[in-house]
Amino acid sequence: MRAIEVCSFPARSPCWTGSQQRLVREPGRWPVAELDSLTLMMAIQAVRDQIRRYESLLTSATLRDPGEIQSLIFSYEKAAERLKQAYEDQWSEGSDLPPYSKLVP
Repeated sequence: MRAIEVCSFPARSPCWTGSQQRLVREPGRWPVAELDSLTLMMAIQAVRDQIRRYESLLTSATLRDPGEIQSLIFSYEKAAERLKQAYEDQWSEGSDLPPYSKLVP
């Protein structure tokens, strides 16, 4: 299993991985912490579950601030997109990882 390189903000500055290799953030890509495949899969599923939980709250009769819930959903959706990209970067045909489409039905 491959690990994802670590990169920190600001986006244009050089940064270092744990092995002290210089790494520069690619344009349009978000820096991601070093995660093993299992942790990445669990994070994807946890974020998906939170999105579903907040979406179900939008239909709740006791909801007081739908704008706040929609803002939270938007934040989780952005995180889900970043996690998806990180997962797809790690995934390869024939690996022990399931395709993303099976991980998040």
